[in-house]
Amino acid sequence: MGEPNAPHHGTLLLAGAHGIADMELSGHLGRGMLRTTADALVDTLVRRVAAADDAT
Repeated sequence: MGEPNAPHHGTLLLAGAHGIADMELSGHLGRGMLRTTADALVDTLVRRVAAADDAT
C-alpha cells in the first residue's frame, strides 16, 4: 500500500475489524438478514482495501 497510505488504510482495517468483532460477539452475525461470518467480512474488507489502493 505504500508508506503514505499506511496510516489511513491501517485505521480503516482496524475500525472495520473492531466493528465486525463487536457484531460477532453480540450475536448479530449468522442470523436473520446478516447471514455471514466474521471471517467472510474481514476477508472482504481486506480485499476491498487492497483493491482500492491498487486503483489509486
